[in-house]
Formats: sequence, structure tokens, C-alpha cells
Amino acid sequence: MSVGELRVGGYMLIDGEPCRIMDVTKSKPGKHGSAKARIVAIGVFDGQKRQFVKPVDSNSEVPIIDKRVGQVFAVNPNGVQIMDLETFSTSGFCSFRRSFLASLDCSHISGERTRCSMRYIVRS
Repeated sequence: MSVGELRVGGYMLIDGEPCRIMDVTKSKPGKHGSAKARIVAIGVFDGQKRQFVKPVDSNSEVPIIDKRVGQVFAVNPNGVQIMDLETFSTSGFCSFRRSFLASLDCSHISGERTRCSMRYIVRS
């Protein structure tokens, strides 16, 4: 996908890490150069802010993201084991910081890592 086609809220790879695009600023072409795009993104796994500048007509890498809904299957001190509600298969443990979980949404990016975004209910 070309850099000029990237939009806010989309995903792209910066330095080999999948990132969510937060801001895209495009400049006009100058007398001796092409238009440039400045992209600010936040890493999906580490939350680190990344930015880069590239020509609008250059290509960029976009990760394949597969979002799934799962149910908490087991709660352990190290994390939770989840069951996919479509295939009923269980996946590994995801760490969590809250005391009680209701359900989670997991993203498998290029089949390598899993990020679980959790909907939770905190015990009072």
C-alpha cells in the first residue's frame, strides 16, 4: 500500500513493529522534490510512539490483523487462558492487570503475536 493511501485509525509496520496510525500530515510537492507524508503512530504491543517521513508515492508494509472474540476459560496468577468463540479452541495466556475479566478481544497479527484487549469488571 502506498504511503499516500494510509489513513488515521489504520495499521502499518514501522521498524518491524505493528502500529496504529494516530496522525497523517501531507506536505505539498516542492520545486525539487515530491510530496512527503509525516506519520505518527503508536505501537500495538509496546505503546511506544513512532513517527517517520516518507514520500507519498513510496510503498509501506501493512500487517494482516485478525480480530476475534474470546471467553475467559481459566484465570491463573500469570494471566488468563481464553477460548475462541468461533472455533472453540483455547489459546495461550495473556497477562492482565485487573482483578476480574468478563470477556476479551484478541488480535492475531501475522500469526506471530497476540494482543488481548479486555473488557473487564473490577471487583470493588
